[in-house]
Amino acid sequence: MVAMTVEFPALTLILLFPALGVLFNLFLGHRSGRGAVNVVGPGVMFASFAIASIAFVKLLAMPAGSALTAHLWGWIEAGRFHAEFGLRVDALSGVMVMIVTGVGALIHLYSVGYMAHDEDFARFFTYMNLFALSMLILILADNLLMMFVGWEGVGLCSYLLIAFWYTNPQFAYNGRKAFARTASGHSISSNCARTHR
Repeated sequence: MVAMTVEFPALTLILLFPALGVLFNLFLGHRSGRGAVNVVGPGVMFASFAIASIAFVKLLAMPAGSALTAHLWGWIEAGRFHAEFGLRVDALSGVMVMIVTGVGALIHLYSVGYMAHDEDFARFFTYMNLFALSMLILILADNLLMMFVGWEGVGLCSYLLIAFWYTNPQFAYNGRKAFARTASGHSISSNCARTHR
């Protein structure tokens, strides 16, 4: 059987749910209260996992080497260069998206109890949903520019989560250190890529 690529617009929901979680927790979280944040934070991840599962089952029914795609809009056009904002799920990214959404949903659920006595619960779930969104962009990106956006988002969220309790000098220092290491890692990897052309 010949490998094929099939348009599957529901892939966008895998990113949309955590994005909605970020917006809800950021703008309405404190006003809505802990109960609403405890439902929305993990709930959006379970919703993403459900869509990812549907996509994965559909991918398993297709011939080896096949992929699901969702092309949303043109992103960058400069002369003959053209990059779209699009998503792609193949065998490898399908497994990864199942891990990120499934394990991520369980981590979000665990965090409900972990943050039970913290007053800044809405900010924490904003960062958690943003972290999951960044990882999903990294995994589902159908081009290197989108992958880079996801990669940078993961780096930013690592800093935000490590330095979450920024009033503790050690945690704040660790956040800055993680951010510096991530930035230097990006610099080293881009220099390596340039030298191997």
